[in-house]
Amino acid sequence: MRLDTVFDIASLTKIVAVWAVIGTLVEEGKLQLHTPLGTFWPEVTGHPLAQVTTHELLTHTAGLPHAPTSRTSTAPTPRTSATASCTRPSTAPRARPSSTPTEPP
Repeated sequence: MRLDTVFDIASLTKIVAVWAVIGTLVEEGKLQLHTPLGTFWPEVTGHPLAQVTTHELLTHTAGLPHAPTSRTSTAPTPRTSATASCTRPSTAPRARPSSTPTEPP
């Protein structure tokens, strides 16, 4: 490695920034990880995303369909077509924790 070696830290930046902000909001009582997004994000009301929790988004268990990027095909697939909404995968049923909202399940 040289002094001018360049590293791609985009993914690391997301982890450091998001977890720091989420942790602060949880500690301050401003965010409960197991509260559905629709209770505090009015723009998702009526959309399947309204039932998803912050915890599910952070742990990649929300069941959101794959969104095409510039590196992937934009052709409709079962996961990206207009008929595929944000549904839960049938192989991973979601269970609501019975613990307090800020504790992991």
